Amino acid sequence: KMSPRVDSVITAALSHRWGLNHCFLSILKLQAINQKDKAMLKKLFIPTAATFLYCVLGQSDMGGAADLGGFIVICGLQTLAIGYLAYN
Repeated sequence: KMSPRVDSVITAALSHRWGLNHCFLSILKLQAINQKDKAMLKKLFIPTAATFLYCVLGQSDMGGAADLGGFIVICGLQTLAIGYLAYN
């Protein structure tokens, strides 16, 4: 079993990595929209939809301990927008 100190360092590193990935995906989405790159938008649709699904499933797993409603709405709208731009 890891010490609490080691565990907190690992948790912090992983959460920073998630934030960095989120930033890079957002930049890629903005660039693909600006350049009207449908191929890239189709690729970016997958992690966008997965994030939406992750939030929806996470909300039901929390059993009222937290509210992800705002994230669900934003991620859902983003999924619809990226899907529309990619496939229309």
